[in-house]
Amino acid sequence: MSDKIQTRIFNHGDKKESKWPSQYGTLERGIFYISESGELTAGYPPSKVQRFGTAPAFIGDDMPSTLNHADNKYYTSKSKFRASTKAHGFIEVGNEKIKPAKRREPDLKAIEASVAKAYNEIEHGMARLTEKDRAVCKIADRQLKEKHDIE
Repeated sequence: MSDKIQTRIFNHGDKKESKWPSQYGTLERGIFYISESGELTAGYPPSKVQRFGTAPAFIGDDMPSTLNHADNKYYTSKSKFRASTKAHGFIEVGNEKIKPAKRREPDLKAIEASVAKAYNEIEHGMARLTEKDRAVCKIADRQLKEKHDIE
């Protein structure tokens, strides 16, 4: 048996090579770009930005002119802006982690009392309602009676 891979049309190298004909490129995966000479090249294209070596990240004190509402003055320095805010008794917020609000359980007795009061006002003509509102109240009344086994 031959070490060559053979198809109807093409003869290829050994079995470790791709079955894909070399004239159609390789089956390599990854990032490629077309170089200035027109060749397909692996990797990212060279950066057109001139680099002067590596340096640590630097966060400067300058910022665009910003109004401080504590004293109605404009500041271009972050440290002066923060000092003025603190001097007037305010705090700067923005990246603090806010604790999620605790979910309160509904007060069912208070809700039932409120519904009963509203129903009482409707029955005694103390509230103006449309026919649709009256129908909704009757449904709520029927549900309350069923819940508490009241006839």
